[in-house]
Amino acid sequence: MTMAEQNPVGHLLDGMVHCRNCNTPMATEAAYFGETPMYVCPNRRSGCDTPEIPAEPFTRLVVERVIRAALEGGNTKRVAETVQEDARQRIKEYADAEDILGVSPAPRSVMDILDPKPPPGLSNLSPEMARLLQLDPGKYIEPLRRLDRYWSATGDTGHIEGYALDLDTYLRPSNIRTTRAIMDTAVDEIRVDPRSATIRYKTPMPPGSEAEGRSQEEVDLPS
Repeated sequence: MTMAEQNPVGHLLDGMVHCRNCNTPMATEAAYFGETPMYVCPNRRSGCDTPEIPAEPFTRLVVERVIRAALEGGNTKRVAETVQEDARQRIKEYADAEDILGVSPAPRSVMDILDPKPPPGLSNLSPEMARLLQLDPGKYIEPLRRLDRYWSATGDTGHIEGYALDLDTYLRPSNIRTTRAIMDTAVDEIRVDPRSATIRYKTPMPPGSEAEGRSQEEVDLPS
C-alpha cells in the first residue's frame, strides 16, 4: 500500500500545489510511513522560505472553499455531472479489467440475464453492469450497489447541496476520486507563498458564490 492509498486526503491535491517563489510543484513528503504528509517546496533546503504545509488540514481548507464556491454559485448541475461521469468511468474500468466489453452483444435488458427484478439495491443497470453481474455476481454486486446509490443521489440537487454542508462527505476515502474530479474541473492550480495560498480557478466563479466573478481567491495557510 502506497502513502497515497493509506492517506488519500493528504495526497488529494498532488500535482495542483505549486511554490509561488520557485514556480515549482510542491511534493507531499512524510518522514515515516503512516505519518501525515506535508507539502514541501523542493528548494526549501536551498533557501526557499515557503513553509512546509500539513497536507490534510490544507486539503480540507482548499476543498471546502472550492466545493462551497461551486455549489453556492448555482453550479450544482456541473458537480452532479462530474460525479456521474466518475461513476460511469469506474464501471468501465471494472469492465475493462475483466475484458468483457464487446465480448458479446449487450443484453437488451436485465430480464435477459437476471431474475425478473434487478438485485436489491440496484435500479440503474447499464449493459456493462449487467455483464459484470453475469460474469461474477458475488464479486460485483456490492461495488455496483454503491455506485448505483452514488449515481442516484446525483439526481437530487438538494442531496448534492447537502453534501456541501458536510465536508467530510467529500473527504471520505470512498469519495476521494470524485472530489479529485471536481477539483480538476474547477481548479487550475494552487500557488503557495510564506503566508497564504492562492486558488486559481479555470473559469471565474459563478454568481452567488463567495468568489463570485473572480478567477482566483486567496486563503491563509492553516496554522
